[in-house]
Order: sequence, then structure tokens, then C-alpha cells
Amino acid sequence: MWSRVGRDTAVFAGAAMLMALFQAAFRLLAIHDLSIESYGRAALLLSVFNFALVFANFGVPAAAARLAARSTGLTRGRDVLASVTKAAVIPSLAAGLALGLTTLALTNSIGLAVVCAAGVFPMVVSGVYAGFVRGRGFVWSSASVQPVNVVVQLLVLLAISASGVSVGVGDVLVSFCIGNVAAFVLSLAYIERWRRSVHELDSPPDTEVGPRRVLAFSAWLSLANAAVIGLALIPRVALAHLSYADVASFDLALLVYSIPQRLTASLVIALIPLAAARQVAGSRITLPTATDAVVLMVALVVCDAILWWSHALSDVLNAVGLTHYTGAEPFLLIFLLAAPAEVFFSIDAAVLQAFGRSRSLASLVLTVLGLSTVAALVAVQAGPNWLALVLAVDYWALYLASRRLTPPEVIRRSIFARFLFTTRGASHLEPGSSRAE
Repeated sequence: MWSRVGRDTAVFAGAAMLMALFQAAFRLLAIHDLSIESYGRAALLLSVFNFALVFANFGVPAAAARLAARSTGLTRGRDVLASVTKAAVIPSLAAGLALGLTTLALTNSIGLAVVCAAGVFPMVVSGVYAGFVRGRGFVWSSASVQPVNVVVQLLVLLAISASGVSVGVGDVLVSFCIGNVAAFVLSLAYIERWRRSVHELDSPPDTEVGPRRVLAFSAWLSLANAAVIGLALIPRVALAHLSYADVASFDLALLVYSIPQRLTASLVIALIPLAAARQVAGSRITLPTATDAVVLMVALVVCDAILWWSHALSDVLNAVGLTHYTGAEPFLLIFLLAAPAEVFFSIDAAVLQAFGRSRSLASLVLTVLGLSTVAALVAVQAGPNWLALVLAVDYWALYLASRRLTPPEVIRRSIFARFLFTTRGASHLEPGSSRAE
């Protein structure tokens, strides 16, 4: 299974890297055209938009990938599509209305509120359909949906900037929403492509297919996803009480950190449908151990120490003209310490989703979010860097606690640590010698 996960992850990782590059260009263009205070406001609004999309998605894209992987044939595929589409309608419309009202309250613009509200539904459905075609094996098609979204966002913002019009917060949000529509149109084309390619026989009916069953699974998953997004949103809100300049630096650090995060997300996206298929087949799944996370942690601590001593990140920010954003350096160095925990927690979370255990996952993340909220209220009094440290601790708490939720079908086996120890042990052996068993 992991060889297939590796191949699919490479595809999604490539798409994620493209997205990261285009998103970075989008943010840098916004930074160039907006003051640091205005960019801080735009970054906060986009964070709220992304947070609202978690509720709008309601976990349905993951459910679509999971159910599509558990079934074959045109009839069963249509059943899954009908179920996930119906399940997505109410959450996306409700989230769109809430986002529109929030945008109106923050910008005092009715037109911008309408545009942001209308941009939610196409974004959600494009993600649902991308999940479905991913579950049916159309990996490249699924991977291309969101990169196209980001490319269109960038092109629209470039067009606005090139027209000579003064770019504002509203233009950034409008560009964001137009990209969502482009992704929706592309996902419809991929659904039609899948329909024309179906030749296999229908699998037996799946008792988990149906709008109510999808919503039951997705409701808990959406709470888990919202709580994970909330872990990064709470520090931004707390920093807003200090200054929007701190929010901007925090957001820029998270933007850079989102590059390894996208690689992790690519692994999760590839793993869910394959793990779901393994569950149906009754096969075991092998996951890495906590020792592997510790090995990666040690490597990143060394990397952090080198970067802090050399101030290489500050030099890069100064070199690209972002002198006012050098405050992002300590944020990013702290975020890197959370990377191993985030990777391994994401793997555990993907397996829990594949096995339909979204309720257990949601309970875990909501508990950590509650504790993190209390910690943030205290940490903000100590300074901005402490809020970044709270976020790093959150991910380690999630990973360590998620191990207790491991399904019985999962076995754990060391990857990095076993390789290192085996290599080290072999180096002590003389040529021709062997160890006694």
C-alpha cells in the first residue's frame, strides 16, 4: 500500500508545491500593493474565509474520497455522487451566509459580502468532486483542481494591479472567490470524464452511502478540521489585540511553513482512499512509531539552531524587500519544531478518517483547541513568540494523544530510527562477521 501512497503523494505534493508558489506570489503581490496594516486586515479576512470553508466543506470531500474508494461501477458511483452532493448543499449555503454577514461586519461593503458568500458553494463542490475522482483513481485530475484555483486567483489580482487601479482588501477577496468558480468548472469536467471511462461492474451496495450517513460522518470530521484551523486562527486573533503588524508577520511565517504542511496534506489525501480500500479488504495497515517523530525532531532542532545563529531567514526577507517582516523569523523557527508532530498526527488522523472514526478524532482536536485557547490568553501577555510556541505544543499534544486512538487493524513499525540504528550497528561489524541471533 505504501508504494502506492508514495506515488500518489508525489503527485499531490507536486501540485501542492505549485499551489504554494502561486499562493506565495499572490500574497507577495498583495503585500507589495497594500500597506502592512491593510495586508494584516486582508490576511485576517482570508483566515476567517478559510475557517468558514472548513464548516462549509463539512468533511464531505474526505467522505467522498472514502466512499468512492469503497465502491466500483457507474451505478454505485452515481449513488455516492448524489449522496455527497446533497450532503454538501446545506452546510455550504449556511457557511456562505455566515461568511457574507461576517464580511459585511468587517468591511461595511454589501457587494463584497455578496461576492464572498457566493464564492463558498463552488469552492466546496469542487473539493467534493475532486475527492470523488481521487477515490476512483483519477489522481492527476484530482490534484490539478486547487492549483488551477490559485492560478486564476493570481491572474485576476495581477490584472487588477496591472490596470492601474489601487488594489484594496476587497480586490484580494474578489480574486480569491473567482478562483473558486474556476475550480468548480474544472471539477465538473472531471466528473464527466470519469462517467465516460467507467467499465467495471457495480460493487455491492454500501450501507454507509446516503446523505444522512455522509453527514453523520462529516459532521464530526468538520468539527475536527475546524478545530485544527482554529489552532492557527486563535493566535492571529490574539495578536490583533497587540498590532496588525504582528498578525502580518505571523501570517507570513505560516505561509512559509505551509510548504511542508502541504506535503503533509498530500500524504493524507493519498492515504485516505487507499486505507479505506484496505479496510474493506480486511488488510492491516503499518504506521511509523513515536521514535521516528523524535528522530525528526532532533534533526529540526539542529536546523533551527543553525538558522537562528546565522539569521539566514532575516537576510532572505531583507533581500526580497520585506524588511518590515523580519519579525516572522522567530515565528517560523518555532513552527518548524512542530513539523514532526504534525506529520505523524496527520497520518494517524487520515487512518481514523478512512476507518470512519471521525467522532473520536473530533473529540481529541476539540479538547486540544479548548486548552490552547486558554493557553493563548495567558501567552499573549508574555509576547508574540509565546503564541507561536503554544501552536507548536498543540501539534505535539495532538500526535501523542492520537496514538491512543489507533484502530486494532493498525500495527506500528519504526522507519527512520530502525534505519539509523541498523546502519550504525552494521558499521561496527567487521567484514565477514555476523551477529548472533
